[in-house]
Amino acid sequence: MKCITTTVNSTERLQQALADEQTGNIVAQGMLNQVPTLRLSAGCSLIGADDCTGLVFTEGC
Repeated sequence: MKCITTTVNSTERLQQALADEQTGNIVAQGMLNQVPTLRLSAGCSLIGADDCTGLVFTEGC
């Protein structure tokens, strides 16, 4: 069962949270740069902490 909410403030932490099977909700803070293509597992959500949150994806992905 996915139940953990994880707050991330870097692309590395985002990737770690996505790989963790226990993560249910991911809350991003700030601007995350060079984000590779990602896939959310079923039941997982990715939300911004506030209006200043953003993801900048890697070019070409």
